[in-house]
Amino acid sequence: MASTGSKNLIRFSLGVFLGMSSILNQSPASADIRAGQGKSFDTKVNGQKGGRCSAGVCRISGGKKSGRSKFMRFKDFDTRGKIKRVDIDTGGKRNLVVGVTSPIGTHINKSIQLSSKANLYWLSPGGIHLGSGGGFVNVPSLNLSTTRSLRFGDGLFDVFKTRAANLDGLKGDPLSGSRGFGGMEVLDVLNQADDTVPVIQMEGIDIRIDRDLFADAPGGVVEVRESKISVGNDQVDRARLTLTGEEV
Repeated sequence: MASTGSKNLIRFSLGVFLGMSSILNQSPASADIRAGQGKSFDTKVNGQKGGRCSAGVCRISGGKKSGRSKFMRFKDFDTRGKIKRVDIDTGGKRNLVVGVTSPIGTHINKSIQLSSKANLYWLSPGGIHLGSGGGFVNVPSLNLSTTRSLRFGDGLFDVFKTRAANLDGLKGDPLSGSRGFGGMEVLDVLNQADDTVPVIQMEGIDIRIDRDLFADAPGGVVEVRESKISVGNDQVDRARLTLTGEEV
């Protein structure tokens, strides 16, 4: 685990390889963004429920609102290839919770732009890869995890099992840090026959987050290489960068 906090800007730069290779290094030939069918909380891609986008600007809307949060679910989320940018409508909510069910995880190498400022919680049990060109706009707090669940004070969001009706009870904010994200149950869902483990990989990125960046790979690996991560600005009292995993 690596964690740091300060009243000043945190800059975290690594030019060496940390961790191990993973399933995330795959061909982008069929890269696209696709909302789940039936269980996507009415997530829309370019205006269509269950839609998909493989080129140009991908516009994400719909989803399910509950309390302070908006929830979205995707079958695939891979911005490699011909996608230029991803715009996501937050619905004016304080928190945006995204679940990705793809077994090959999430790949982001383009800008993710929210319509208004919102804390972003990204759950992708198949892994998360942030590549060169990836970035986040209007995201004061970025939370990435390979777990399948996110805890709230009044309930639990599960990437695979939670239905729209279950979200009505999740009115408050997600619990912070490792208290919020679930643990090793991710390993019960993914096929581990090839000895892969959950991985969060940041390669060649240069991103700035206003307040917090939390990357959590329970039972897995957090890799950072040739990257620069800046957390904090003059308007925040305290910035925090936290990386957690079996190996960091």
